[in-house]
Amino acid sequence: MAQKILLFITDAGGGHRASALSLKAACETASLPYEVEVVNVYRSMWRKAEPLGRLTGVYGEDVYNFTLKHSLLAPASALRAVARWAANTPNRRAYQDGLAYVRAERPALCVSLMPFVNDTLARICREAEVPFTLIMTDLVDLTPFMWYTPLACAEAAWVAAPCGEAAEQARSVGASKILSSGLLLHPKYFAPSYLGSSRAEIRQRLGLDADAFTVLLSMGGFGGSALEDLVEGLESRGDRWQIVVACGRNAALRERLLRRKPGRHKVVPLGFTQDLHLYLRAADLMAGKPGPASLFEAVAARTPLVLDAAAVMPQERPNADLAARNGLALAVRRRSELPDALAALAADPQRRRAMVAAQEAYALPDAGAVLAQAVAETAHQGGRAAVQPRPVGAHPAFQGA
Repeated sequence: MAQKILLFITDAGGGHRASALSLKAACETASLPYEVEVVNVYRSMWRKAEPLGRLTGVYGEDVYNFTLKHSLLAPASALRAVARWAANTPNRRAYQDGLAYVRAERPALCVSLMPFVNDTLARICREAEVPFTLIMTDLVDLTPFMWYTPLACAEAAWVAAPCGEAAEQARSVGASKILSSGLLLHPKYFAPSYLGSSRAEIRQRLGLDADAFTVLLSMGGFGGSALEDLVEGLESRGDRWQIVVACGRNAALRERLLRRKPGRHKVVPLGFTQDLHLYLRAADLMAGKPGPASLFEAVAARTPLVLDAAAVMPQERPNADLAARNGLALAVRRRSELPDALAALAADPQRRRAMVAAQEAYALPDAGAVLAQAVAETAHQGGRAAVQPRPVGAHPAFQGA
């Protein structure tokens, strides 16, 4: 039976799981001789270690996801501070249960793709004599660091940095082995055939109107309720668009949109799907929040983009600035401006072509391939003589994020 590689995540938001699944797919594409398993630490090894979850059955990630689902960004920002406090509070049960879990699983490598708890995970892996690595799924860390803590960076066989600024952050706390990998995206975005089909062909394949101007609205895996307001805001703008609304795991939002009376545009409510990359490629234009993965997925798909930078999590703010600075997207600072910005970009094909040209020119490394190789080497060598660190400037396009 193949040894395991454990990918540690939380399901607070959809980004950590999506990144882990992207790495798992990259490892499978590379035919690594390991069983790669995605582990939600709060639902597996720490089920009884989180006080709120143990007492009520409601975990911190449930509260966080509720705020995203209902677009309650102010409480979500406060929860970030609470999460940091909880992570820095000694929790003997978390250490003991985590150590027992890792020892029972006997993995060849543990990889964290989540913030806040990496000091605890690093201690557990050191005691269990299992190599530990850290992959940041945000573009940059924020001070006080929630990813690149000094202990985690000291214990890790290597830390992966998605951009030059992140690499400098890791170096500033003493990380000696830094892999400048780029941001982790699923291998399907780098498949040669992905950009080979026309938007009309992909629309037909998805059952959409092949000839209609198509707008994709996406606010993350939990489909914030702000999407409904945006659909209404677009009702008086544009000319008979086809609007695909990615509702994700927000089934109630999808049901409300399905019951909506027909209006100026054809609205297609989309539930959770593994084909979002196809809908993204099918769209003439996308609007969404500046999450790092969704931003660079749009770049990979060559899809013009308007970012809602009005009410975002603190760690997402630098992403909108990077995108606007490099001509990859427009960013609005007030949500009320989003419908007009969408309509203006839809009516300006020259500007959309310029944005696509900027996306094509933007060097987007296949981080999954780089990280799969790093994972394989580290697991094989037991964390010793791990991957040779790449220089901070390995991917110039990511400098100054």
